[in-house]
Amino acid sequence: MTHLITTYGYFAVAFLVGVESLGIPLPGETILVAAGVYAGHTHRLSVWVLFAVAAAAIAGDNIGFDLGHKGGYRLIRHYGHYIRLDEQKLR
Repeated sequence: MTHLITTYGYFAVAFLVGVESLGIPLPGETILVAAGVYAGHTHRLSVWVLFAVAAAAIAGDNIGFDLGHKGGYRLIRHYGHYIRLDEQKLR
C-alpha cells in the first residue's frame, strides 16, 4: 500500500476509493487510512487534500447508483455471464 501512495500519491487514493465505492471490492478505505498515516508521519501529503480526495467515494457512489438505476437489469442480463450470473440465478 505504501508503495502505491509514494508512487502515485493522491491519484492512487482517489482511484481506489472511487472504484471501491462503485462496488468493486478494492481496499479503498485501507489505502485512505494508510495515506492519512503516511501524511502524518512524512508530511509529503496534505491531510486536507486527502479529505477532498475522499470525496471520490461520493462520486463513485453516485456513478454506481446511476448505472444500477438506468441500466441495472439490462446490464446484468448482457454482462452477467462474466460474473457467473445467468438468467436462472437472476430469477
